[in-house]
Amino acid sequence: MYTKSEIKRAIRNPRVGLRELNSIFHSRMGCYQENPRGVNFFEEDWDNLIILDACRYDIFKEKIGNYQIHGEIESRQSLGSATFDFLQANLDKRDNSDTVYVTATSMLYREVALRSNLTSRFHRIIDVWEDNVEYGEGGVPPHSVTEAAIKAHADFPNKRLVIHYIQPHTPFIGEFGQELLGDQEHAVWDDKLTKSCNISDEDLWEAYCENTDIVLEELERLVSSLSGKTVITADHGQAIGDRSYPIPIKEYGHPSGLYIDVLCKVPYFICQYDSRRGISYDDSSKNYTDEDPEIEDKVTDQLKGLGYL
Repeated sequence: MYTKSEIKRAIRNPRVGLRELNSIFHSRMGCYQENPRGVNFFEEDWDNLIILDACRYDIFKEKIGNYQIHGEIESRQSLGSATFDFLQANLDKRDNSDTVYVTATSMLYREVALRSNLTSRFHRIIDVWEDNVEYGEGGVPPHSVTEAAIKAHADFPNKRLVIHYIQPHTPFIGEFGQELLGDQEHAVWDDKLTKSCNISDEDLWEAYCENTDIVLEELERLVSSLSGKTVITADHGQAIGDRSYPIPIKEYGHPSGLYIDVLCKVPYFICQYDSRRGISYDDSSKNYTDEDPEIEDKVTDQLKGLGYL
């Protein structure tokens, strides 16, 4: 069921309604809660999984050769077209007590601690976002994530490691992107969909590519610091004026439940490695426990800054 406000918004902005019709088509009237072509990344073979938020396969493939990160590029179909979808489909009811999750996004905290939507267990969850927002309300710089990941690798040498960066997701943190939008871009993709934003697709594309370069440059440092088998991937892609289907509207952002290739086909780059790391399970998992009102406020602020609320 749709709320009155959602119906009114679709009437005011027909492309919002057309997007919803496309989502209904892709979910087969709600029969699919996840991309039916997708794979569970947590069932894949890796010691370190680096997740670049909203990273397009085509841009990653074009740019990865510019950096000292060697390996083989493949692609995978993500189970979700937005971070919440990705987390829900990959992690719910899953025992990840052999895994440490280092994250720049508070989405995991929201779904585990505040909404109880995810029941997955981790050995540890390291919330880089809690004290490292430097751009607007949601932007965690990639160097903070890298430093936290290197420390986690040293502290937990026998655990699988997930490192979830914000970039290339907005906010745009490069020089061009900051000049273009500064810290006020949380609604830019919705504004583009409803034609209430006069920034060109070309400028948004340049700012997005700049964000991608920034995080890939940071990955040169991280990948060389990790032992074992490292895979670089994304939770979902990003639409920047790409045509959706079956109704061919221009799409922006990464709306939930829209299983088009630009949102679900993601890079799966297997870095060169010499040996594997010994991974062990134990009973010392430590997940979120009591809710903290101060942390809840930080979660809300960050997710608003990232355009999710």
